[in-house]
Amino acid sequence: MRLKQAIVWILLVGLIVEIGAEASSRHCFHKSLTSLTEAMRVELQAGRKLRHAEPFRLISGWPSSSQKSNSGGTQTEYRWHSFVWDLRIQLQCDAEGAIDAITIGSGSVPLLRAPLQTIQQLTVDAPPPDQRPVRGMSAAGPRAFVLEQRGDGFSQHSTERGRLFGEVVRQALLNTARDERGLQTRDATLGDLMPDDENAAFSQFAVITAIDAQRRMQFDVERQHADGRPSLVASFRFQLSPGPLIEELVARMDAMTTYELPRLLMHIGYSGAPHRHLGNGKITEETSRNLDEFGILSQFAAVRALHSQIYNEGESSARLTALARGYAQLAALCRYLSSPAANAFGARGLLYTEHYRRLALGGSFAHWQRGYVRALVGLHASALDDLKRALDESGGAPPPDWSAAIEAFCRGDPDESLGRPEPPSVHKLQCFLRLLAVGSDESPAVRLESAALMLSVQPDCELAFDVALDNAAPEIQSRMSVQAIERFSARLRDYLRSNADIPDDIRELADGPTGTLESEFRFQSRTIAAMRQAGSIDLDGGEPSLAVLAHLIDEIRFAQVCRLLYREKFPVAVAPAHFWPPLGISGQVP
Repeated sequence: MRLKQAIVWILLVGLIVEIGAEASSRHCFHKSLTSLTEAMRVELQAGRKLRHAEPFRLISGWPSSSQKSNSGGTQTEYRWHSFVWDLRIQLQCDAEGAIDAITIGSGSVPLLRAPLQTIQQLTVDAPPPDQRPVRGMSAAGPRAFVLEQRGDGFSQHSTERGRLFGEVVRQALLNTARDERGLQTRDATLGDLMPDDENAAFSQFAVITAIDAQRRMQFDVERQHADGRPSLVASFRFQLSPGPLIEELVARMDAMTTYELPRLLMHIGYSGAPHRHLGNGKITEETSRNLDEFGILSQFAAVRALHSQIYNEGESSARLTALARGYAQLAALCRYLSSPAANAFGARGLLYTEHYRRLALGGSFAHWQRGYVRALVGLHASALDDLKRALDESGGAPPPDWSAAIEAFCRGDPDESLGRPEPPSVHKLQCFLRLLAVGSDESPAVRLESAALMLSVQPDCELAFDVALDNAAPEIQSRMSVQAIERFSARLRDYLRSNADIPDDIRELADGPTGTLESEFRFQSRTIAAMRQAGSIDLDGGEPSLAVLAHLIDEIRFAQVCRLLYREKFPVAVAPAHFWPPLGISGQVP
């Protein structure tokens, strides 16, 4: 008996000691990290780099240390004892012993980097290089950072011209203005109205990107002038590391939001404070419900509400991950539109999930979330890597209930998880993933079956109608093209009535005449015009603006009109009556 008691006491004392050691290690890790980043920021602001010999006095506790050589310098890693947390700090030094970057965790997540090589030095006190009148906003209105779109956003020398690459750079700059400076933002890619006031004081800007075959990256930030000839504000050049190109670019641009991009904004006259970070900031039940709905209007409402919460109250883990998820889902839903909005939304989702991963110091939850976002944006191999890494780091904790569906989707077998009993929200996600997987299938029957499954759980999913109607038989075109218009208009009217941030004059449009194609298109046209006007900078402080919503509605309407025109090419034929009930469509010819 005494032996058992002694063993229990020994185990209890050991547990207490280990808990104390864990707490001490985590405290020393965060204290060291704070001291190192503050010291590096001070040196960078003075135009110097922190020397490798100086950080020793900033390290707290008794971490183990190791050093290894890498390309162009050395890496020194400090690791604090922990069975629970990944408490590592790496100091990346150049050949002269100056610290280029502070990274953390087993994956060396960038936390702070020295400024990248620039073509021209950014000096806040220097006079502007070009005194020509600018194109943009007057000093009387609210200050906003406005990003124009020039062509496809790439220089003529770029070997990589994928729209997502350019949007990662553009959205990183917009995110910095919004989240690190507290500014309103306007984006031409998303259909925002570009201000062009007389005697403008604050200009529009544009970003031109180039990536060559050796993964050398350059992007120029240009000021827009009234005479149509832009002037160069700053140009950044850097080498992308080996690995998947998009993923490496996202990590690099996220790292730049900590220093280089805020400094650029200050140089061109935009100051402000970053959003507060809260430990337990929650999202509303309405936002949570909208995130579970796979319709463009629901996702738009969710991300707009999340931006409002972050601006007014502060960012948190729950809000950042929800924002990344909302943008990723919005990108997937918008992929059939002719607008490049899907790439802009996808870039925002990738950047926000990378931002959260950096703030959370990695960990299984951050990798689960990043895997989800990458899967919906189309980076399936990287998503699978994240899911595996999250599982390895989870310590036996159960994965999210959607993880099996995401993994099956990324492996090309979305049907594998459909037969399992799941909560309604996960079942809806499974149906959506199957829709994405077969959206480009050559068989109309396969696409129609997947669309019918999605419409059974989400009757207003615009993407499902598009998948079903792509090169469909004339009788399917006849029925479903009208059905898509009716369901979207009904959902739009409900959206206008139920959202508090919709102006009263626009909300009143929801009570207009219904029942015919003419009345529905007239309702959509009036709503688009009113929202564009209400989405101007001086009237709408929300993000994305109501002008962006007007742009999305206009794009959806364009797709609807194209379907009707396709339908007019063929005589209407009636399919057998037994064909329509599974789709929820009546057998009557509209």
